Amino acid sequence: MPVLTIKDARTSAPIDFFYQDSGAPDRQVYTTLVVAHGICFHSAVFQHVLPLATSKGMRMVCLNRRDYPGSTPYSPCELKALSEGVEDELLARGEELALFLDGLIDTLSLPGPTADGNEGGLGLMGWSLGNVFTLSAMASMSSVQPQVQSRLQSYMRSLILFDPPMVALGIPAAESYPLSDMTLSAEERLLEFVPWVSSYFAHGDLSTRNVDNLEYKVPNPDKKSVSASLSPEERNSLVDTNAAARSDFVFLAFNTQLSNQVRKVLFDPETRSQWPNLDIWLLYCDSSPGLIIYAAWELEKLAKESDQPMRISTITDAHHLVFWDEPQRAIDAFDYCLRRQTAT
Repeated sequence: MPVLTIKDARTSAPIDFFYQDSGAPDRQVYTTLVVAHGICFHSAVFQHVLPLATSKGMRMVCLNRRDYPGSTPYSPCELKALSEGVEDELLARGEELALFLDGLIDTLSLPGPTADGNEGGLGLMGWSLGNVFTLSAMASMSSVQPQVQSRLQSYMRSLILFDPPMVALGIPAAESYPLSDMTLSAEERLLEFVPWVSSYFAHGDLSTRNVDNLEYKVPNPDKKSVSASLSPEERNSLVDTNAAARSDFVFLAFNTQLSNQVRKVLFDPETRSQWPNLDIWLLYCDSSPGLIIYAAWELEKLAKESDQPMRISTITDAHHLVFWDEPQRAIDAFDYCLRRQTAT
């Protein structure tokens, strides 16, 4: 599988990003969807949906974030700065992703957008904790080289926030969940987290927008989790708890910075004016854990209070790993978010 090497914008040190690529569809102009994964589950978890991308006339590229297999680990100095909450380190992660996107355009000779903005160019999607990095990439544009900024502004068509949890948006968790249980070791928390996050959750009437109708802790016993359906070999090929324990936990402590990042990228008029051709989507699954539904509702509130547009779509009766259990429904939803003329 391919690796793209970028140069750190600050130190010029090489940084490798492993990625999985669906390949180009049989057409000259197509949209490329770049996906940043969440905690524990890395790019291999998209293996069921990746082969379906070309049938939609799109290309799909799923990268492994740093510390995950095939990508450059964080240095001890970087981890120390991250653990201390140095805001500049969060911005640096965004710069890296922006440089990856720019490098990908060159490496894969990706087509730019058409005049009507309905085909070509890039879509950027963060799944789960991956939204920290995609939002940071968008926030970092003023600090990358002008030629990178200019090209990405011309290429970017869609930013998709897919099932973002509260912690990725800087919203304090409404309820405890496996990763917040500090009575457990990091390893124990992750061992509980994997089956929890890959389960279905049966909520009450979601149309009421009443948070008391959300189920935060107990999965639906009538539906099998992805984790429970995996063999040990499959699980090891999809999940890296060592990477999660080493570096992902530190991002959970950036509450203020993440909240500021959300408001800047999604709702600040000056920032949004830099992306005149960009559609922003919130896409979520209504059988995901309650903390994800809660986050979606909070974003909906912020969008209503703002004069900045955000499109919202729900995948019904689907859970956080819908692309594993129901890849056709997942690719249909991704495709919908990339097709401006059919969006509502």
